[in-house]
Amino acid sequence: MALAGEARAAISQLVGQARLIPNLQIITRAFARTEAIASSRMEGTQTEVLEMLQQEATLTAPPEDSDLHEVINYLVTIDLANEWISEGRGLDLSLIKELHARLLRGVRGEDKNPGALRAADVYIGKRSLGFADARFVPPPMEQVPGLMDDLVRALGEVSPYGALVDAALIPRAMPQTDRRK
Repeated sequence: MALAGEARAAISQLVGQARLIPNLQIITRAFARTEAIASSRMEGTQTEVLEMLQQEATLTAPPEDSDLHEVINYLVTIDLANEWISEGRGLDLSLIKELHARLLRGVRGEDKNPGALRAADVYIGKRSLGFADARFVPPPMEQVPGLMDDLVRALGEVSPYGALVDAALIPRAMPQTDRRK
């Protein structure tokens, strides 16, 4: 808890400094770009920040079925989520499904029932190696509806620990499934 207190103090200092920035979106957009690239990389994309910046500067649509299109979709989806939340829309399973559907519009996975909970077991890794050598295997499909309900409930509860500690605890509370054996 002492480390959490130190982290909260550091975040408070950061928030104080952020209030001095006239256009905070310049900073938050940079973080969103970094997150979009990192999240897409887990799925195997190879987009770089420079490519994304060049694409945004041209104000044209990215090439269909490209890695860049997937990353741009992440940014659009982050913006949409921020807009909805700022309008007072609560975090619920419906919002998550709508955002998932937007994320996959026009890209790889668009034919995999976007906006619906998955109906098959999946893994992250090389297709040729299968589950045996996957980098990550999420919980089985049968557990997904209940786990999503648990996640939404946990995110909506007032926690005695605060958002910082919850951000660390919630992913760890999710079951780790090892189907490689």
